[in-house]
Amino acid sequence: MNKINFNRLQNARIYRGFTIAELSKELGISKQAFSKYETSDNVPLEKVFQIAKILNFPTEYFFQSEDKYNLEVKSTYFRSLLTTKKKCREEQIAKMKCLSIIHYIFNEYVEFPNLNIPDDLPFDITPEEAANELRKHWNLGNKPINNIIQIAEENGIIVTKFETNTDNIDAFSTLINLENKGLYLVALNKNTTSACRIHFDVAHELGHMLLDEYNEDIEALDREEFKNREKIANRFAASFLLPKDEFIKDVSLYPSNLDYYEELKKKWKVSIAAMIYRARELNIISQYQYQSLFKKMNYRGMIKKEPLDDMLKTSEPSLLNEAIDILLDNQVFTKRELLDEFKEHGFFIGRENMESLLNLPDNKLLPEDENNRKKIVSLKNK
Repeated sequence: MNKINFNRLQNARIYRGFTIAELSKELGISKQAFSKYETSDNVPLEKVFQIAKILNFPTEYFFQSEDKYNLEVKSTYFRSLLTTKKKCREEQIAKMKCLSIIHYIFNEYVEFPNLNIPDDLPFDITPEEAANELRKHWNLGNKPINNIIQIAEENGIIVTKFETNTDNIDAFSTLINLENKGLYLVALNKNTTSACRIHFDVAHELGHMLLDEYNEDIEALDREEFKNREKIANRFAASFLLPKDEFIKDVSLYPSNLDYYEELKKKWKVSIAAMIYRARELNIISQYQYQSLFKKMNYRGMIKKEPLDDMLKTSEPSLLNEAIDILLDNQVFTKRELLDEFKEHGFFIGRENMESLLNLPDNKLLPEDENNRKKIVSLKNK
């Protein structure tokens, strides 16, 4: 029998999206037997190898010392909380915990931007007022935002993309306290490619950061309270992306012309639907005009997929990618040394898992000697 870090076994299972019942079935054992694995350091070695293979984690991950980091997950806002299975939410939270530790280790060598969001807003501030304050705080003026991910990263917010088997989770944000320092993370579904959708998702999460508490159990909120918070975050997002005075000037020229909204979409990088909502909210158009525009959108097949969705682009999360480039380009580490550094810290989740979690290109961290070996094997197989 070999002693393992059984907490790591549970973390890896949740990270990979397995329930106890699902993983025990893969292992060919009972749920009761597997449950004991997650509460005991006596697990048969052959089972550890089997678990590592199924979960695609390095075997050494399960034998690394007890986690030494003082980590606490505060609240997590899932936009689709009411329709998303608990195990799917837990999977993403587990990944964000890993990401925060990786960021913490990188922080020993790379200076990241400090968190820069207003922390003294009045309790009764409206979403419109909060959006204006954030624009002032970040010196954005009233012009369109072309790369909201870049702006968020420059102001100390970690943005990443995640893989999931469900489209119910489009985006979420969480606050993690690590070694008594708060870190906000925004995660976007990799299946979402529309720049307009991405911009609204990030802006929505910024609304939660400014207007909501991250020190409560979100799942304990009743249905109506949760839906109200989502509506407020949506109003913040619309106000932040489409500042009132500038947007009124633009949309007032042809407020009931659907083709004109398509032109405005190129400028503002906001969906046509969101702009129509905003125009109605600002009383630029009547309820009749509002309904008429959506009927036209439905008739043209624009409800599910709008024009320009495949054409407009925005930046990818790059903060952690750039941190790795700094360390490698300045020869602080070779790729192998960088991976070994995480082993030294007792937190090596595997190269491929790190690349996926950090939204890096495939093989970004593949050591040169392994890369050359792959090329040789490939040539031999030709």
